[in-house]
Amino acid sequence: MQSTIKQEGQKNTSTQTPQDFIGQITENWRKSVGGILKVARLLSEAENALTKDQWKDLISNRLPFSRTIAYKLLKVGKDNRILNPDHIEILPGSYATLHAISTLSNEEFDKAKTQGLLKPTVQRKEILDFRDAEQGVIKGKSKNLPENEKFLIIFVDPDRADLSEIQSKIEKSLKGMNGTRLEPTSLERKLKEQKEKELKKQNQELLQRYSPEELFEKLNS
Repeated sequence: MQSTIKQEGQKNTSTQTPQDFIGQITENWRKSVGGILKVARLLSEAENALTKDQWKDLISNRLPFSRTIAYKLLKVGKDNRILNPDHIEILPGSYATLHAISTLSNEEFDKAKTQGLLKPTVQRKEILDFRDAEQGVIKGKSKNLPENEKFLIIFVDPDRADLSEIQSKIEKSLKGMNGTRLEPTSLERKLKEQKEKELKKQNQELLQRYSPEELFEKLNS
């Protein structure tokens, strides 16, 4: 279904109203994987049917879950692999895990399915670990990183912007664009990694400069 671009305050030509979606979404939210997928589909339909203002109000004020969860479910609701009825028996009843599955490439999805990773009991962390291993990512860093590869850093204030919404829009913009990939992480994590790297370097320098006996003496003096 092709998404319609909605302008601020644009008149809603659809006969559907926010209330039409609120009751169904709330009811299905409390059900199992089938209900979660129904919620995901409804959110996708709502985004296309409502005006921009109505959509913002719906996901911000009218649903039994946060905007962040809404955008994760929206991504699930746009993933035809997850919505495929043939796959429902191997899907977990967790919106967070389903969202993690939606971040897999087609090749990764097929491989996870073949290996039996996709099953009702799979955890979000297992999916993310599998994805990182397939993409060659270790602790937020890529293996064999080309020296000429450039980075684009986007700082997000979680109190003023929705990270999942921004990530969803960036992923949509990058879709089909060769030579790009998205590796969301936090500044706190990056700073921690840098601090650990510097500390490790300092320890190595100390070990090269002093013998274990001398180092022990200095540390306890």
